[in-house]
Amino acid sequence: MDSAPRKPALVTSTLNRLPVVRFAGAQPLYLKAPVQPEAFALLVVGKNNGSEDTFSRSLGPGGPPNNQLRWESGSEVLAVGPGNDLPVVTTHVGDTRAYHLLTAHYDGRKLDIHMNGHMAGSHQFQPSGPWVLSQEGAYLSQYYGKADLSEERVYNQASPAEARASVETELKNPVRAVRVLDT
Repeated sequence: MDSAPRKPALVTSTLNRLPVVRFAGAQPLYLKAPVQPEAFALLVVGKNNGSEDTFSRSLGPGGPPNNQLRWESGSEVLAVGPGNDLPVVTTHVGDTRAYHLLTAHYDGRKLDIHMNGHMAGSHQFQPSGPWVLSQEGAYLSQYYGKADLSEERVYNQASPAEARASVETELKNPVRAVRVLDT
């Protein structure tokens, strides 16, 4: 974002004395190019700062097909994509308002959600096209999240369980830097 009030803040010494990117509402972060995987692994270290029981922090679209992955409440994660037949699926994960590691793994047929390395839920579906994700902290540039993001990794392929476990172990290490990666 070019406008300073619309930029998320870098807040120092927050999680294990390391910085986080803070979205306080109305501060999207646009990706340089949309991520459009048909299969993916997404790992997020962060927390939901929304005080009300509505959505927060969204990895979502800037326009159609409106694919989203977001904290839906204080205890759920939601995936949705009405533009490409991705059904609304929610997974109970526990407290989203405490720092945690959230992992979403989609292989083209099944979405597995892990919270802090433990399986939280699994959903079977097949959308009519790739997921299209183009911004962080908002969807459609009108619905904004409130969240802290320490690290996010998006891989454009589903990862085997061993690789996912290895990255989860690395991200649980308390000496982490803030970075957003698209590998």
